[in-house]
Amino acid sequence: MHLLIFDIDGTLATFAGITRVAFNQTFEHLFGQPGPWGQVLPHGKTDRAILRECLDVVQINGNFDAMFSKFVDNYLRDLQQALQTASKPRLMPGVRELLERLATNNTACLALGTGNVEEAARMKLRHLNVESFFPVGGFGEFTDERSELLADAVDNAARHFQCTFPPKNTWVIGDTTYDIEGAQALGLRALAVATGGLFSSDDLRRAKPDLLFEDLSDTEHVIKSLNLSD
Repeated sequence: MHLLIFDIDGTLATFAGITRVAFNQTFEHLFGQPGPWGQVLPHGKTDRAILRECLDVVQINGNFDAMFSKFVDNYLRDLQQALQTASKPRLMPGVRELLERLATNNTACLALGTGNVEEAARMKLRHLNVESFFPVGGFGEFTDERSELLADAVDNAARHFQCTFPPKNTWVIGDTTYDIEGAQALGLRALAVATGGLFSSDDLRRAKPDLLFEDLSDTEHVIKSLNLSD
């Protein structure tokens, strides 16, 4: 069996800045100043890590776990409101077709590996009608480190699917060098896709993924490259 661990933002879908708008709205409401986005790049990072960096930049100290818990409660409300009024979120090219093919493939199991907290991840995927493809995953409320959430995704998938996935058959699919590095730290394989906007194909290639695609629009080629059989 193969395990395919998908990132969300920039890989499965784009939310056209809605995530940042909601995050900043929550940050300003709770801490009285805008999020320092010019000094903190969120791409490929967990929600915990992003909030920690923002607080460090604006020099707000205190019990981080308590602040993070309160932040998440408010952020989920703001994100839901932002999604309800948004017209621009969309799946990346080929994603729906690929997910539909993988869902009928008897050698592939799907999971999420995303820096989003779980409810935010599921909220986003529900908005685009693809949540049902991902019964399990690793998420950003538990760790600052990409490799740790990917390890959670592997463990949770093994329990859910009642299957042990060899590293050579476990793929991390993402749009940043953080996804590649996280996979490599665990001995997993990495498929990089240059749809996120921040990292070019050349940037991703330098991180040495096992596979690199401009996008996921060629369903047959992607499935063949992953050594999946129908």
